[in-house]
Order: sequence, then structure tokens, then C-alpha cells
Amino acid sequence: MKEVRISPGQAALLLFVLIWPRYLLLVPSLVAEMAEQDAWVANLMGGFNGVAVVLLLLAVASLAPGKDLIEAAEDGLGKAGGRLLGTLLLAVLLFMTYTTLRASTAFIKETFLRVTPLWANMALLVTQGIAGAFYGTEPVARAGGITVALLFAGLIPSTALLVGQFDPRLLFPVFARGPLPALRGAAISAFPFGEVVALGMLLPALGGTRRSGPLLAGLLIAWVVTGGLLAVDQGILGWYNLSRIPFSFLEGLRVVRAPPLLERIEVAVATIWILVSFAKIALLFIVQAQATGRILGLADHRALIPLLAALTAVISLNLPSQRTVYSRVLFWGGIASAALQTLVPAVVVLGLLWRRRHVTGSARGHTPGSPGRRHASSTRAGRARP
Repeated sequence: MKEVRISPGQAALLLFVLIWPRYLLLVPSLVAEMAEQDAWVANLMGGFNGVAVVLLLLAVASLAPGKDLIEAAEDGLGKAGGRLLGTLLLAVLLFMTYTTLRASTAFIKETFLRVTPLWANMALLVTQGIAGAFYGTEPVARAGGITVALLFAGLIPSTALLVGQFDPRLLFPVFARGPLPALRGAAISAFPFGEVVALGMLLPALGGTRRSGPLLAGLLIAWVVTGGLLAVDQGILGWYNLSRIPFSFLEGLRVVRAPPLLERIEVAVATIWILVSFAKIALLFIVQAQATGRILGLADHRALIPLLAALTAVISLNLPSQRTVYSRVLFWGGIASAALQTLVPAVVVLGLLWRRRHVTGSARGHTPGSPGRRHASSTRAGRARP
């Protein structure tokens, strides 16, 4: 699998690929379930996690040029510390892959392949993910960019056709039951935004941080668009109905009085959404194999791609399928993952800064003209005199 350098614009497209598949499908309904009336506010709060993760990754790229997140961690914290952080990052990546496979498989079965066994749908996703992963990051970025553009093209007219049914009163009052429900909803929303931590394994391919503008701009656009879509959902359905829709935005179109044109657009959006999910799964297979290879010290991580893909597929197929159980897994796992998504790069940045300060201080203490050196030189000269 040959990796090539990707541009900041392609990295921004990968950011959309990471955030949107989960967000458009599951997050609005789960946020509404947790935050109730404050669902749209919770989404705005959760987006700060993505901003923090992107800024931390850019800091890592600046402090350790040409190295991925685990290599940078080993530079700042030593081999053992770096591998410990790498293991935590791998756990987050595996959880991201498991939940993406689970949600995508369920959506395909509910909408397109209802009579097909669940394991067959899962096999389809895993097979295409493995094939895409062996092509490498740059083709996945290009494919993801095309599908994201098509998804935009479908979502914009869908939202426009629903504006007439939007009631802003369904978004208020804010914090009527205190801030706690909004904080719980923000914990759910923070997880998909923080999934951009996967780009930490692609830092060498990004080629530095001099052109980081597109990445930050892409994150802000994703934040605004997802927040707008959730507000539209809530303003049409209300938080109570939104929380009970299994696949939020796309399924929500069926609940409202949708014109025939909107129903056709819905089918197209659903199809394109699956293609975006294909790109995300391939990208996750790449980065989790890279992370595992770094931890194990392997020079070639390609053989790990099908093994890890099979592992996450088996986990996804064997965990309970009830919505209440899955909601708890996603809630508590999402909270833990959101915390680690920010904590891991933050610790790496602190370790790199401490190492840089320590090395700089040691170098200053041993400069040729320092008093200690002059004293040592004079002492040696005195001993050499007869």
C-alpha cells in the first residue's frame, strides 16, 4: 500500500468523511434523547471537541514534523509512554470502527436490503473497506471528496423543501431544565466531531501545518452544517419525535408531509450516504492498522488490515442489537472516546513541549562560552603546568 502526500484540501474532505456518516444518521436522535429541548444547543457545545482536536493535531505536526501521532508520542514521552498512548488511541479507533460498521449495516438493512441477513450486509461493508484501504489514503480522500460533494447537493434542496414546515418555537426555551441535559447531549455530539483524531495517523502525509487553513475551514463548515440540519430536524419534528426516529435526518423526511420530489431526493441522499460510509470505513481500516503496526513495531502493517477488520465485524455482529442497549454503549463509549480523542493529542503536545524545553535548557548549559566550560578549561590548564 503506497502512501502519497495529501493536500490540506483533501484532508478537509477526509474530515467530512469522518464526521458526517455517523452524524447525519444517529447523532441528532440520540442528542435529542439526552438533551431534549436543548438538542441544538448541545450540538454547538459538542463541536468544540472537534476544534480542540484539530488544533492539537496541528500543534503536534508543528512540534514533530513528518511524524504521526504515535511516533510523536514516543518522541515526547519515550518508547513506553508513546506506546501506552498509542494503545489508548487504538482503542478509540476500534470503537469508532465498530460503531460505524454497526450503524451502517443497520441502515442498509432497514432501507435497501431488508431480506438480506445482517452478516451479509456486514460482509459487504468489510470487503469494500478492505479493498479501499489497500488503495491507500489519497484515493480514499478523492473518492470521499466526490461523495461528500454529492451529499451536499442532495441535502441542500432537501432542507430548502422543508423550510416551510420549520417552527422556530420548537427550539426554545433554552436551558428550561438546567444545563445538565444539554451537557449530556453535548457528550454524544462531541464524539463524532472528535473522530478527526484519526487524522493524527496521517500527519506525515499532510506535509506540515503551513497550509492548515482548509482543515480548520472544513471543520467549521461541518460544524455549522450539522448544527443547521439538527436545528431543522428539531424545528420540524420537535425533540420528542426526533428522539424516537431510528435514523434521524433521513428517516425524518418520511415523518413530515414531504412532496414527491423530496422523497426522490431522499433515496439519492441515502445512496450517497452509504458511499460516504464506504470511504470512512476504508479510512478507519487504514489508520487502525497503522496504529497497531506502530505499537507492535512492524515495518509493514498491510497484513493487519483484514485481521482488524474481521475483529471489528465479529464484535459488531455479536453485541446486543436492542436500541436501548446500543444507546447506552454509544453514550458511555462516546463519552470515554471523546475524552481520549482530546486527551491523547494534548498529552503528546505537552510531552513534546517538555522535551523541547529540556533539550534547549541542556544545550544552553553546555555552550562553549559558558562559565562552567571556562572553569573546567582553566582547571585543566592549571594541572598541566609544571
